[in-house]
This record gives sequence, C-alpha cells and structure tokens, in this order.
Amino acid sequence: MPDVYDPINAQMSVQSAKERLSDFVTDLLARQNLYLWLYQNNVAPSPTNTLAAFQEATFSGYTRFNVTTFTAVGVDPNANAYVTSQMNAFACNGGGINNNIYGSVLVGTPVGGVQATATNAGSSGGSYGAAFTITNNGAVYTAVPTVRLNGATGSGATAVAVLNANGTFASITLTAAGAGYTTYTVLIDPPLELIKQNVLSAGGIPVALSTDVVTTYAQLIEPSQPL
Repeated sequence: MPDVYDPINAQMSVQSAKERLSDFVTDLLARQNLYLWLYQNNVAPSPTNTLAAFQEATFSGYTRFNVTTFTAVGVDPNANAYVTSQMNAFACNGGGINNNIYGSVLVGTPVGGVQATATNAGSSGGSYGAAFTITNNGAVYTAVPTVRLNGATGSGATAVAVLNANGTFASITLTAAGAGYTTYTVLIDPPLELIKQNVLSAGGIPVALSTDVVTTYAQLIEPSQPL
C-alpha cells in the first residue's frame, strides 16, 4: 500500500526539526570562539571533512569573523529548518598577499575544549628565547593550532606547536627568534572544530586588490523527517 500523506505528522516533523536546530544554535552561541573563516584550498564537501583539511585565508587585511548571532529559525520550501548567521564582508587592504578563496567554514570550540597558554622570557638581544613555559596544556585539540608571537615593537619571530596524542599541548618549538622585541607575548589559538562548510566557488575567488571583497555568512540546516 502506498504511503498516505499525513499533514499532522508532517507538521510535527517540521516543528521537531525547528526545535532541534534551535537547541543546537543555543549550544553554539554558548561556546567560546565561534568564527567564520575563509579557506584558500579546493576542498570538496564531505561529511568526513575535518578542520585540518582547510587552509585558512592569509590575504592582506584578512581576519576571522566572530559570529555572535543567528536569525530566528525559518522553514525552507523543502520543509527543512534553517538559520543564518550575520553576514560579513572580508576585504583585502591592498597589501602584497593574495589568495584564491574557495569557501567559508563555521568553526567553534568543541565541547570540553580548553585554550592552551604559554609564556616566553625572551633573550637579552630583543629576540624570543628558545624556551617556552606551558602554563595551561589545553584540551580537545584535534589539529595543531597557530602560535602567534606578538611581542611589542619587534618582528620576525615564529613558532610551532607540538601536541600530545590526547589533544593537549606538549611543547612549542621556536622556528625564528625575530628581533627588536621589548615584550614577548605568546598567543595560542583555541581548539576548534569544523561545524559547517560553505563552498563559494569551485574555481576560487581571487582576492588581491584593495577593492576585492568576499561577502558570506554561515547557514545551518536541519532536515525534517516523517515521525
């Protein structure tokens, strides 16, 4: 016997999808570090993708966008629940670093994630020292995060993180000491996970000039299913 459309069950299914999505968005906004990124490598959408697959944009003037709000839950023509984040325009400032942008990803700190912290005492010559002191080993890192050495006045210092198998920090390795520093700040990215991928162009969108802008947002969809 063919299935018979039941409008009551269909309506309940849509309402259930809206409630699931609303609860998920509430959970996302309660987390720290919810960002919209642009990525510069061609990654095909797949449910098995992780954040490690995406190379974040580096064009001049690029910064991550902190997502703080989503629209109220709506229903699309296919009876799926959806929300969208606020829109952001990523603009090049005319500097010398260019990218081809393929899409954006919504990323956030995973449940139980803790941001690692570290210090560096510097050296007598105004460079970063080889020794880093890990003051918080963090938790739930699934990919090696960026370590930024942003001390005052100087430039050129770089470092890379080394993770333990359990997702905590093991150490930081200095790869360039830099010069001219008067303070020795160490900033470590928080643990982040992929929440949603959005493909903008399979061929990439060139971002090179001061007038080049990529405008995008994150959209989350929760399918409705017959009850």
